[in-house]
Amino acid sequence: MAIYKKSKSFTRFDMIVIQSDIFYGFCYIVAEIHENCYNSFQGCCGQSIAKAGIWYNMGKIMKRKILVVEDVEADALAAKDDLEEGNFEVDIARSANEGLGKLLLNQYALAIVDLQLSANGSFADGMDLIKKAKASNVATPFAIFSNMTDTKSIVKCYEELGIKTFIKKFYDRGELLVRVKSILDDEDAQNESAAVVNIGSVTYDKANMVLTKNGKKIDIGKRHLLIFNLLVHHIHGFVTTEMINEVAFGGSATNQTISQRISELRDCLKDETTGEPFPIHFKSGKGYEIQY
Repeated sequence: MAIYKKSKSFTRFDMIVIQSDIFYGFCYIVAEIHENCYNSFQGCCGQSIAKAGIWYNMGKIMKRKILVVEDVEADALAAKDDLEEGNFEVDIARSANEGLGKLLLNQYALAIVDLQLSANGSFADGMDLIKKAKASNVATPFAIFSNMTDTKSIVKCYEELGIKTFIKKFYDRGELLVRVKSILDDEDAQNESAAVVNIGSVTYDKANMVLTKNGKKIDIGKRHLLIFNLLVHHIHGFVTTEMINEVAFGGSATNQTISQRISELRDCLKDETTGEPFPIHFKSGKGYEIQY
């Protein structure tokens, strides 16, 4: 944990460093309350403020959202109760059609899909849903939720769909949480392993929240950096205006303000050779994404 003693001018902090994720979030809140001290605070605290931005804004305080696609109401509600007990936010879809719609409109940390869904419209089952979602570039990872005991079918799911976890129904209480947290830990480890992201002339060091353009470090401002950080951490998916508002503005911004900040980012990070704006795109009903 990092404990800070306020100086008389409230622009300098004396620091005793002890590790604590929770306090990193507090560090960010202090900087947010008094923006004038942010630069001094960042210089003094080094990586602590960077971690504050990541931990506070990337989900250590915000609940992670999971989608459960299950046509049997009792099974869907049981899974929802167990996941909410683990501090997850949960959406339920009762059909493959509804599931795909939610996946296209929302950002989920994980989707748990029953393979034996009742036939509905153009969908045959849960496997069909996952195939269509992947074809639509949905970046959400999937887990299988089913009573299936046919080994060949299970192997087919892993080989054809790249599913990471098979969860049998009527699991022991707590088993679902253990499996889900294992999947999310693996996803987080993979995301963190790609510590540096290169997009054209722009390079971003995710661990330290350092942005360079054509090899030179640039300062784009605190809120712009938090928005960019959020977009990069969802590089294969969309970021909603609600997420940006919560992360970068504490829920106080208007959509117009967010749109203006995105426009400023596009211009600040544009390709100097071609004059093309940085590739942040907006899709109605889904949100913002980086395309490269």
